[in-house]
Amino acid sequence: MKVDGRITGVDKPCSRVLSLCDDFVTLNALRLDLDRRIMALPPHDPERDQLWQELEAVLATVSEVVGRLTLIPASDMAELRAKAGVLATLRQSGDAVDGPILPEKERALALSLAHNTVELAGRCSATHRCAQFGGDCSDGDRPQFI
Repeated sequence: MKVDGRITGVDKPCSRVLSLCDDFVTLNALRLDLDRRIMALPPHDPERDQLWQELEAVLATVSEVVGRLTLIPASDMAELRAKAGVLATLRQSGDAVDGPILPEKERALALSLAHNTVELAGRCSATHRCAQFGGDCSDGDRPQFI
């Protein structure tokens, strides 16, 4: 993955939840490293400006990744867990002084995750009901008996 204001994998039309979550994890590690390096430098060190610019580019890419992640529904529990992991990381990334790094994206991802949970729970419930009665739920929640 290359970061120069954009992430290469994000522009692919077939990007899915798990690959976006992996991109987020990689970018978040880079963000933490840049933050650590900035904090280690004296306040007027010229390298700080360069690192801040890199950090801003990474944050813009993180925002793009999280934005795309909110638009793609989780299709199974693994994807739901991955999205929840991204949300948990975003929630933990803001400290008491500065707050969350992407509050608007965090809210959007939380809503997306809630919607995905309801959808998956509905599918699991319908599948359970159909299996319970020996039917086939090929047209949604209504059991089709064979």
